Amino acid sequence: MKKLTILATVVAGLFVVACTNSGGALKRNEISDWTANLLKMREKTNVDFKNDPVSPMAGIGRLSVPAGIICYLVPGSHAVNMSDKAADAVLKVSNVDGNWTWKSLTDDVSVELNGKSVNSEAVEDGMLFHFGSYTLQAYTGKERLILIVFDSKRPELLQFQHLRYFEPNSDLVLNAKVERIQHPDKITMLTSRNLEKGYYRYAVLHFSVNGENCQLTAYKMNLKGKYDHELFIPFRDATSGKESYGAGRFLELKETPGDIMRLDFNLAFNPLCNYSPAYNCPIPPAENTLTVPIRAGEMAYPHEKNEE
Repeated sequence: MKKLTILATVVAGLFVVACTNSGGALKRNEISDWTANLLKMREKTNVDFKNDPVSPMAGIGRLSVPAGIICYLVPGSHAVNMSDKAADAVLKVSNVDGNWTWKSLTDDVSVELNGKSVNSEAVEDGMLFHFGSYTLQAYTGKERLILIVFDSKRPELLQFQHLRYFEPNSDLVLNAKVERIQHPDKITMLTSRNLEKGYYRYAVLHFSVNGENCQLTAYKMNLKGKYDHELFIPFRDATSGKESYGAGRFLELKETPGDIMRLDFNLAFNPLCNYSPAYNCPIPPAENTLTVPIRAGEMAYPHEKNEE
């Protein structure tokens, strides 16, 4: 479930996108296959959102375990709680020697990583702990361990039918002019939890929408190493807070060589915060606000009722 994994963690590169192209990137004879593939991708995402144990629709909260303590995890009727006592606990996690470790306290706990059962007691990024209706997904850090808590009985998941999208719009598959920043500077983005995440401003993309010149900034999480080939383009547009999610949407793209890059707004998706309070999502910087409407990609998902 690549979208969810890419979504729960966090993200990659930065570009500045300016709207100066007048034409789309798709040829007339490509549109039929492009549309079919896009609809197939959307259907797969719907299936994943409904059935995956770490579906954002199942997210109910997050636990932050500080290093240097022994923490016991105790399941309740509607939550998983942290405790310093072993009574009623199903799982123990700790970091007393610089390494995060786990230990099952009951026979009900199963642990997996990348779809394979785990026996080692070392906690690794993305590791899943299953017990009862709950699944915990781990993200390690030197100072704390983050555990995203999912519940297969969460009402939002049980009621979920499908995500909401704009109709496929081939006019918003664009060839963007890429202007790479010679010396990428590091900035901080505020997040939905009033925290900060660091990204490098990597390039500027130039394109046009309905004849209007536009500009966005694209970011990278790292210039070298993990995620160094991925570009992160958070943005808001004239549909934000109306047809699309108010905090904005994301595009994640693989960097390609050359000074032209395909920018497909039909692949724009919502931050995971649209579905659950369990996540910590970057907020698009002011420089990535488009005045034009981008009626392509994912629309806002309603929580109070499902709209067909």
